[in-house]
Amino acid sequence: VDVDNIDLARHSDFVISRLLEWTTPAALTWLEAHYSPARILEVNHSSRKVSQRSRDFWDLWYGAAH
Repeated sequence: VDVDNIDLARHSDFVISRLLEWTTPAALTWLEAHYSPARILEVNHSSRKVSQRSRDFWDLWYGAAH
């Protein structure tokens, strides 16, 4: 991915789903500084790029477990 061509608003689904699936502590800090928990959970629930295992983890992390 050419990071110079990523628009954080227009490509938010891509950015968020990628970081939810493959994150580090530093990346998570960055993610939470740029997107609201509500937006992160929205992508977590709608993206086909987030595995069920990751989806379940992030639901627990953000207190949105069903």
